[in-house]
Amino acid sequence: ALCGNSTKGIIARDLPVVIPKAHDCITLFLGSRRKYLEEFNNHPGTYYYTPSAVERGSAVGSETNENLEKKYKEYLAKYGEENARYLMEIEEGWMKHYNYAASVDFELFRFLNYHDKVKKIAQKKSLQYREIEGDLILLKKLLNGDWNHDEFLVLQPGQKVAATNDDSIIVGVDIQE
Repeated sequence: ALCGNSTKGIIARDLPVVIPKAHDCITLFLGSRRKYLEEFNNHPGTYYYTPSAVERGSAVGSETNENLEKKYKEYLAKYGEENARYLMEIEEGWMKHYNYAASVDFELFRFLNYHDKVKKIAQKKSLQYREIEGDLILLKKLLNGDWNHDEFLVLQPGQKVAATNDDSIIVGVDIQE
C-alpha cells in the first residue's frame, strides 16, 4: 500500500516482498481499491476507525484531556510555551479537513463495543458519524499467498517500490547500485 508514500523506496534485497496495491492503508480493511475509491468519492473528508486502533487507544481523537495535558507539558518542558502551543495546534489542525468519523464494522469484533467509542470521538471532534462494512479479503489473500497482479506487487530481489501516479499505484523498479 502506498499509504502516504510510506512504502515508496522499500527495497527487496534477498527475498521477494509482497505489498498490496492500495492508495491508503484503509483499503486493506475495506477489501478492495474499488470499495476504497467508492468511499473516497462519496464521502470525502472521512477519517476511518478500525477496531484495533480504537482498542489500542491510538485512534486519532481518542486522547483523553489528561493525555493531551501530559503531551502539552512535555512540549512545554522541551520547547517553551509558544512552541508547545504551536505543536498542539499542528497536531490537531489537520482534523479540520475531515467531516466524517467512520467506524469500520467487523462482526467478529462487535463485542468490543468500539462503535460507541468512535461515536464519542465523532461528537468530541464535531464530525458526522458513519458505520461502514469492513472486509478482510485483501488481508486474507496477502496471508494465504493469493497475490494476483491487480491487487499485489511482488517486489523481486534487486527491486524497489516506486509510485506510478496511475491505477497501478506502485511498481517494482530495478535498483542501480
